[in-house]
Amino acid sequence: AIGVILRRMAFLLLPLSILFIKYYPALGRTYHTTGGLIYAGVTGNKNALGALCMICGIYFTWNMLLYRWKTSSSEQQLQSSVYLIMLPSIGWLMYIANSATSFTCLMFAICLFVVGRQRAFSQNPLNIVIFGIVCIIAYGMLEIAFDVKDSLIAMLGRRPDLTTRVPMWNDLLTMAGNPLVGYGFESFWLGERRDIMRTNWGIEGQAHNGYLDMYLNLGYAGLFFALAYILSGLKTTYHCLFIEYPIALFRMSIILVFLLYNWTENAFHLMSVLWFLLIFSIMDSPTQKKS
Repeated sequence: AIGVILRRMAFLLLPLSILFIKYYPALGRTYHTTGGLIYAGVTGNKNALGALCMICGIYFTWNMLLYRWKTSSSEQQLQSSVYLIMLPSIGWLMYIANSATSFTCLMFAICLFVVGRQRAFSQNPLNIVIFGIVCIIAYGMLEIAFDVKDSLIAMLGRRPDLTTRVPMWNDLLTMAGNPLVGYGFESFWLGERRDIMRTNWGIEGQAHNGYLDMYLNLGYAGLFFALAYILSGLKTTYHCLFIEYPIALFRMSIILVFLLYNWTENAFHLMSVLWFLLIFSIMDSPTQKKS
């Protein structure tokens, strides 16, 4: 059911974005406060367009690399033609959107799928968990020894301070309220605080960091419950690896991408498609309970 929704969303929104950007610039393009041109397509800004491409790209690459369709050969050929149309469209829109966060998350998910489809992992799902832990430890050691984070950020065409986001985050931390419960649900970006951030940094409504936004609104309590819920979902997905491996890997990719995406963007809000996908990804499926 989720796949049908994502496919129809992609079939409608991606071609419309290309159409608006190329032939209806009043609809598909906008300008930054500094005067730079921004390609937004059917969305409101380049980051939203990047997120749309990221979600569609994750679904189509997972479908192509892992999912086994029980269809006739003629339908398989039709699906191959769909990939030939949709994947280049996603690539082109991602390129002109120039959203480093969405691009990084998409590449991470693709690498997960490429690794996950190898026989050593598909036949013994525990190996992919071990492989992930080894990769995290290896990255931590490289970061301590060589500070690879700044090099990776530079490779994406961004500054080590993430285009002034680090100083902005420091400024936001000075405005934090009660560290335990924050200002209340969706209450930080109201009144004087909103005006100050709009004047000083040109932003309003989010801190471009989901964890910081959660802390500002709901404090450590909000962070604890959100991360506990996600960790519980990872545990559920781990058990699903031994029952529905391809689907479990898709669910795991959504959870991990969500965690990565919130480093420089905020998906912890009810209007985010990625948030809805997270909710579905961490739910127990009837198949799991039955098994």
